[in-house]
Amino acid sequence: MHPKVAVATLLAFAHICSAIVNITIPPYEPKLARIVPKSLVGISIEMDRWIDWSGPAVGEPNKLVNQLLSNLANYTGQAVPLRVGANSQDRGFLAPEFEVQNLTFPAATALVPQPEASRIGIGRDWYKLSGNFPPYDDFYGSGAQALAHPDIYDYPNPLNPNAGIPGWSAKRYIETWNRAAEGLIKKLNSDVPHGPRFQAGVIADPFNAWIWGIRQALVDGLQDSAAAKYIKTYRSLFNSIACQGSRITRDGIPPASGSLMGRAGVRGNLTKHAEYAEQTNRAGYEYVIGETNSFSLHGVPGVSNTAEAAIWLADYALQAATLGVKELDFHSGRGFAYNLIQPVAYESDTTNMSMPAGIEGGYYGALMVNEFIGLYPEVKIEELPTFNTGVSAYGAWEGGDLRRILVLNSAVYNSTANSTRDYQTIQLIGHKEQKTTVKRFYAPETFSTSGLLWGGQSFETADGKPSDQVTYESLSGTILNVTATEGVLVCFK
Repeated sequence: MHPKVAVATLLAFAHICSAIVNITIPPYEPKLARIVPKSLVGISIEMDRWIDWSGPAVGEPNKLVNQLLSNLANYTGQAVPLRVGANSQDRGFLAPEFEVQNLTFPAATALVPQPEASRIGIGRDWYKLSGNFPPYDDFYGSGAQALAHPDIYDYPNPLNPNAGIPGWSAKRYIETWNRAAEGLIKKLNSDVPHGPRFQAGVIADPFNAWIWGIRQALVDGLQDSAAAKYIKTYRSLFNSIACQGSRITRDGIPPASGSLMGRAGVRGNLTKHAEYAEQTNRAGYEYVIGETNSFSLHGVPGVSNTAEAAIWLADYALQAATLGVKELDFHSGRGFAYNLIQPVAYESDTTNMSMPAGIEGGYYGALMVNEFIGLYPEVKIEELPTFNTGVSAYGAWEGGDLRRILVLNSAVYNSTANSTRDYQTIQLIGHKEQKTTVKRFYAPETFSTSGLLWGGQSFETADGKPSDQVTYESLSGTILNVTATEGVLVCFK
């Protein structure tokens, strides 16, 4: 849809106003405002699909992926973190007899049309493929440039604490981790400037068993080894809106459109991370949600790949940042409904689904987050109270001055059910007379998978470059209208 047509359509429907929402602009930077990292939105790539992202061979990059990553990096000045490994890394083995890799997959099912590999043979050039990305990209995990941020003994699963190993426990895990880290230090110190930066924890779903959390890890001796000074990050792997729910509910019905982006769900799920983030930060480490996304089993088609995923992701990531989370890595693979980026075209004989290479709805959420964070060296963030169950707002401060506000309206719009599109009138209390611009995320409907626009630009292009020229509005006065399933970035000059 052409931007002018989109705006005309928007105005035609947006004329049902709910009660006014007051957002008070603080006269000074809040004391509880936190520094928001440039690396807040990352991607966790299934190890078995690494070459979809990197390109099939050394010197043959996936140009579409590189462009889409660059779009995001241009807003913050820092590359998107890539964590290579995910669930399938536990089944990876060195196989130098192969040039790149050798994969074995289980049978596909209607529920999981793209299962992770059951065995991955890591070939001679597998790690070298990281050179296909721009040199400033940051890699984590057991894949790519893992020597910079290695995972060690990944995925102890608290759902089965013994993990099939007699005597296995959280304490044994820490002892094993310390020995492995010390061994790596001896091997790597001469090759890695300033030594390696380890990721500790990397715990799958730590909230089902408190013994796997950061507090117990410290009690069990995480900081007692020679490797302790090299630990930079403590990671939890808490998949699927940590977790909004399964792709199929208990009654066998998939989650409905609009069930993802609500404020209550976002905050309820992230509350579980608040204590862990605080404990981790107090211990001197960064807290990272190392694998997350919307719904388990790779997302819900018609929900996880739509406009509401953009609103959800922006709210989810920024809310996490206010709690002290340093980074969220959004789980991705081939053909997953909740991918931000589809690195290659995908077709499934099992589900009769097809997805072109390109982007999904959540990508626009990442665009909003990264532009909200911006290029200034140190940006602080705080949530702005709205006292409204459907509207979220965040402020970004630079050098003590409020520079941006992002307002998100999580109300649902379905043109079939509603002839008119609701909008929320926002009154910016305390807004000073100054040059103010507005940039909008637009979607035809909540469940739209195409026709989405960020500032009048589409990123649903063959080469990943934005279409047309970016469009801004001028804001005069203190009133701002935000329609259902819309994000609005307000910039104070």
